[in-house]
Amino acid sequence: KTLYGLRSQITNDGITDAAGTHNIYGGYFVATGNTGGTATTYGLYVDANAADTSYGVYIDDGAGTTDYGLYQTAADDDNYFAGQVGIGDSSPSAPLEVGDGTDSLQVSSVGDMTFVDANGAATITGPAGGALNINAANSQALALATTTAGNITLTPAGAGDVVIDTDSDTQVTLNGGGDGVDSLVLTDGDILVSDGDLDLSGGDFNVTLD
Repeated sequence: KTLYGLRSQITNDGITDAAGTHNIYGGYFVATGNTGGTATTYGLYVDANAADTSYGVYIDDGAGTTDYGLYQTAADDDNYFAGQVGIGDSSPSAPLEVGDGTDSLQVSSVGDMTFVDANGAATITGPAGGALNINAANSQALALATTTAGNITLTPAGAGDVVIDTDSDTQVTLNGGGDGVDSLVLTDGDILVSDGDLDLSGGDFNVTLD
């Protein structure tokens, strides 16, 4: 049994002017409030309840040359979701969960990713079953920097190591702050150079023995 509170269907099969522009609306709603008092307008208000599975809005697969599930034209409008949002994931376990087995989150070449945290820190946690890789593509540089005075800390847990692996055409360069400024400080450990050289130019190399 299928019940409809309102069903609308329109089919364009009689217009033959292929050169013209045709707009076909299955539903067109406009709500205009009275600005004289406090008013709230709803272009469309949907409440779905009392069922095993409820869909506030269900959008089926389109069949146009260019398909949009949702398209908003107002660049200054906000979009608010009180619950959890899944992109490629029908059962998200976080406010935003992205994943469909491919590249999950991509920022375009004209965009940036900024973390804002009221606690003063942000964390990126890798997957439990694999490595967390950060790659710079197309021969571009990968930079780790702080906007103000601060440290960049690499802290492996347990028996883990910090490994800097280079091929035959690359090198590790430390640019210090000038004479008298320590560029590389080692406390409570050793420096091991395997299958390579440790070259120093334009500075000092100080060793303090135990």
